Formats: sequence, C-alpha cells, structure tokens
Amino acid sequence: MSMKEDDVARLVREAIDLTKGVQEEYRLAAFQEVLRHLMASELGEVRRPMERVQPLERGAGESIGEFLRKVSSKAHTDISLAMAYYFLKHRNIESFTVSDLDALYSEARHPKTNLNLAVIGNIKKGFMIDTGEKRESMKLFAISRLGEDHVETTLLKPPSVGE
Repeated sequence: MSMKEDDVARLVREAIDLTKGVQEEYRLAAFQEVLRHLMASELGEVRRPMERVQPLERGAGESIGEFLRKVSSKAHTDISLAMAYYFLKHRNIESFTVSDLDALYSEARHPKTNLNLAVIGNIKKGFMIDTGEKRESMKLFAISRLGEDHVETTLLKPPSVGE
C-alpha cells in the first residue's frame, strides 16, 4: 500500500508539530516515533496507543543531575536503574535504549560505564525488562514495577529536614 505525497507531507507536518518543544538531543527519536505511529495508523496497522510527546525542557522540573544526588548508591546498576526511573517519572518516557541512558549520563556529567552490563544486571534482578521492540535497530528496555519499587524504597534518600 503506498501513500500519496500529500498524505506523507501531512504526516510529516503533524510529527513536526507534535515534537515542538522537545529537547534537541531527543527530538529526532521523538519525531521518528511519532511519525512511525502516524504512518502505522494511516495504513490501518494496529499499534499500541501513543501518548502525546511531553516536552523535555530543562527548566520544567528536576534535572537528572539533581535527581541523581538523591540516589544513595554509586553502583552503576543502581544509577542506570535510577535513570530509567527518571525517564518514566520525570520525562514520561516508558522505553529507552542504552544510547538514551548514555545521553542521560552525559547530561548529568556523570562518569560513564559499560551500560550494556548495567542493563543486563538490572534485567537479571527483575528491575528492567527487554520490551522486545527496537528503535533505530536498538533494543528498547523499560523499568519494571519491581524496579520502580526498588528505586522508591531503597535507592532514593529521604528528603533532608528543610527541603
């Protein structure tokens, strides 16, 4: 089934509009995901429902650096799990690639590690899952409910008095 050029142009304009305000380093991935969704729905393919892309502006909420200061562990498996939690709770991003985690490490100016090993370690513990999907031929992962609970109950320091 082929789309007319007008339809493709309309879909591209919609994808551009939906990704306005997304932080530049995430905009291409967000644009591609929105465009994939729009094209799938145009072709009548069944895809999971898509939420409107949330802007990833720096000023809107806590930065990844501020968030990591609340994490009580320095282990890279725990840091990468906390970053997955940050994606979900602060940026409304449910699935991510290892490259997305790498970008957060850079944004936080945090020393890097072998993130593939950290993700595998979290999967073995049941804290992350492989979604079975791919973006740009890279596997997508998500934090599990068990992982969310672990971050909330074990890794996040309670707020200090006066905060």
